[in-house]
Amino acid sequence: MSAKGRSFGSMLRSHRGRLLASGLGVLLLALLGWLFGAPPTQTSSQGTLCREKHGIVRDRCLADLAISADRVELCRSIRDLQQRDHCFLSLSNQNLRKREQQDPCAEISSPVLGYLCMRVQIRPHMHRFLTYRQHYTPSVALPDQPGCGRYGTTAEVSVCRYLELAKHAGPVLLEELQRCRTEFPEPQASECAYYLVVASLLTRGDRGGAPAYLQNLERGCADIFDPSFRSECYYNLADELALEAPAEHLAELAALCRRSDEIENYHCVDHVARLLPNTEMVLELCRILGAKVLDSNCYGVLGEQFILLRTWPTARALATCASLEGTDQAEACQRGVARGSGYLSPPTGRKVAAEGDAIPPWWRDEQRSGMVLAMADRLFLDGVRPETISQCEAFEEPERPLCYRAFFQSILFPFVHHLPEGRALCEELPAYREDCLETLLGYVRELQGRRPEVLRASCGYFPQPHRSRCENTSSP
Repeated sequence: MSAKGRSFGSMLRSHRGRLLASGLGVLLLALLGWLFGAPPTQTSSQGTLCREKHGIVRDRCLADLAISADRVELCRSIRDLQQRDHCFLSLSNQNLRKREQQDPCAEISSPVLGYLCMRVQIRPHMHRFLTYRQHYTPSVALPDQPGCGRYGTTAEVSVCRYLELAKHAGPVLLEELQRCRTEFPEPQASECAYYLVVASLLTRGDRGGAPAYLQNLERGCADIFDPSFRSECYYNLADELALEAPAEHLAELAALCRRSDEIENYHCVDHVARLLPNTEMVLELCRILGAKVLDSNCYGVLGEQFILLRTWPTARALATCASLEGTDQAEACQRGVARGSGYLSPPTGRKVAAEGDAIPPWWRDEQRSGMVLAMADRLFLDGVRPETISQCEAFEEPERPLCYRAFFQSILFPFVHHLPEGRALCEELPAYREDCLETLLGYVRELQGRRPEVLRASCGYFPQPHRSRCENTSSP
């Protein structure tokens, strides 16, 4: 990536195949209409009813219908730009194979929302940031902005104002960030600041290279109060740097990921390592991380990339891992080799042996996890429906339960902060209900474990016996 300021979004198409081969998958649902779409005749009649309405009411009606019926052409009928952009954003998260030919992200008019749309497809955890506003309560602190008053909800007015401020986001951001804090309560103030950093990132142009613009944007991230938005802000900068100038700035990239993962562990190191163009850079990144590297999967990614990026035979990859300094580093790398070889194996549950006689005792389990991830990725690309989940039955024991678990791990992340909807999703799939609820509970523990009071409140959304296990985990 040149220093011309091309964004993560503009690079994503060329990297899509590589990212999928790396096992990231594009694994996200829209909260509305994720399971059942309306029949065509019903959709047509409902669309006619929507068009008989006026103004924002008409546009909201069309957006809801477009999302529930998975009809991108209905988004194009929406007149309000913000409503239309959010319609495309929601549809981008459904049936992603179809989106290869018809990508709604490309039709979004706002550069900031377009960036978030492209990014969220390979960073599913971002869904929680994009849906915070669904739970905003009305506040008298919201500004009465010309052009934003046509929206009737706190969430819509907030986003309208963020985008207005983002149009004027400069390289330093200090004045604009102060306006976020003055005009909005939390968490809107943090979301506003996050939008401004993204806008500045997209318009950085030739500001003297990566360190020059990074220094100012890092200050912007540090000013964000909400830990989720602050962690994601550093993560954004790391992703952009990994695509733009990784060879010259691996130390800065490592520092950004450290900051992100120490706030909220969204696995910045693991994912950014997969964006690096060669395994030499991955190895150097792992070394720069020092003692902190074992808290991440950096050496595991190195092993995966020996198989997926370098296409080495497993025997060569295992031997290269064994030559690394440190027993823990070598084993983490070898486990990555196993996952990479499993990822490339046929999606039938058939076991693939490593070359040579020296197969580590854990090899089969790690290889199995790679096979399961590959299977789950293929299912997610076709859209999440009961009939696609049932394809896990192609696996024999003990792979089959792992396939269900991997499937739910990917689709449930967005629902951590929307537990009633997450539980409802699990109840819609009675044959897989227990795996679904247990996976959702695991995500709640992982993401909220540092905040016991939040975790305790979340436990109440689970049925027994999951609730008791959650409450026992949340005890001080």
